[in-house]
Amino acid sequence: MDFFVREKIIYTLIISIIVIAVLFIPVRLIFFRLYPGDRIEGELTLIIDGEEYPLDESDLSYEFEHKKIEGRFDDGEVSIKAGEYGQYIIRIDSLPEIPPVYVKAFQANWWNKTDFDLSVEIDTKEQIVTYRGKYSYITELGFTDSESISDTQPFTDNELAVGF
Repeated sequence: MDFFVREKIIYTLIISIIVIAVLFIPVRLIFFRLYPGDRIEGELTLIIDGEEYPLDESDLSYEFEHKKIEGRFDDGEVSIKAGEYGQYIIRIDSLPEIPPVYVKAFQANWWNKTDFDLSVEIDTKEQIVTYRGKYSYITELGFTDSESISDTQPFTDNELAVGF
């Protein structure tokens, strides 16, 4: 009798693991495709000559495929619906003596969810822009991957931009 009880426990455990795997994998692959929130979200900080510049909604504009789109900026957090494949652009127009700075988020899939934390540091004496931060995105299998953002550009570049 002991043998049959152990065998039932082992079979129950194996079946439970298979059922959990069968349920977990499709849910993981489908969840982010049905995600109802904004697909590009992140914290954006602007630092000019060593001091944080308080950004507000009027300092930012948003584009997709050369068309203006709606975006939100609330207390340092940017969010864009972004439900299509392509490049989404956040344009920072902070001060007249500083050229516009572009943050370009590329959506490789319509269902992707991108999160970022980016610091844009502008040195007006040296006339350079430094980008520092990280971003994360969803892989084809539904896992989250992240990468660092780091770049420095002189004001003389045709376009001050960082992309991820």
